[in-house]
Amino acid sequence: MTSEALSGREAVLNEIERIPMLSSAVVELLQLLQGDDDDLDAQAIKAIVEKDPGISARVLSLANSPLYSRGFEIASVDGALSRLGLKKLAKITLEASLQKMSSVDLSGYDLGADGLWTHAVATSIAAKGLVQHLELEDDGSLHAAGLLHNVGRIALQAAFGEQLRDLDLEDDESFADAELRICGIETTDASACLMEHWRLPQKLVDSVRYLQNPQDAPEDSRLAAEVIHLATHISNCGGWGVGRDGTAHRVSKETIQQLNVSAGVIDDVLEETMIEMASWSNGS
Repeated sequence: MTSEALSGREAVLNEIERIPMLSSAVVELLQLLQGDDDDLDAQAIKAIVEKDPGISARVLSLANSPLYSRGFEIASVDGALSRLGLKKLAKITLEASLQKMSSVDLSGYDLGADGLWTHAVATSIAAKGLVQHLELEDDGSLHAAGLLHNVGRIALQAAFGEQLRDLDLEDDESFADAELRICGIETTDASACLMEHWRLPQKLVDSVRYLQNPQDAPEDSRLAAEVIHLATHISNCGGWGVGRDGTAHRVSKETIQQLNVSAGVIDDVLEETMIEMASWSNGS
């Protein structure tokens, strides 16, 4: 790596230090909510939710929303968790923590205030669809990986916003390669560094770090990296939160073969993601 690239990487890492930490409650929940439902410690999860007023309010609000209400009001975290389930709780807490952070101006990527978040939500929805169509196992990492995979762009924008605005792709160059050339680090690596800064589970970190080349991921995070790799492609195809990079995302033929993914599956998941994103955009 050149000295220029090294200094660029260090600049991004310095910006990561300035990004607010995820709340300790969210980090604890992500640690607990890895694995099978049968192994989850409901009392430990309840205790974490109850000690964070923001998360408690969000959980109670959703439990009493038209989507989940059963005709009577829930007034306790215990009742809300019973109604929503523990895995749903993981999604709520992570989404609530990331939404405000992700609503930033990323002009270097030609993204509006909500572009990063929109892309993250679409990717997480597409990942869910791939799991269902391909009958894969999900230990709880995929939703989080989908929401977090591009969060490193916040640091890249802060360190290299002007250079990114002026970036031109060279012949047959992916956007990730262009980022690496200009910044000395690309989005998924920056995202993984930020996730490590937040002390998130290493398996979750690796599923994002190796998103561009999932075949290189450690064995225990390879499936998640492969799914998020394809989910990102589907999100790009749908145009959700697509900025300067457009559809400049190379799809791994090895991943397609490894997961035995047909064009029909991609089309079906894209259509289902469009339906869910329309519902999400309308707030329903």
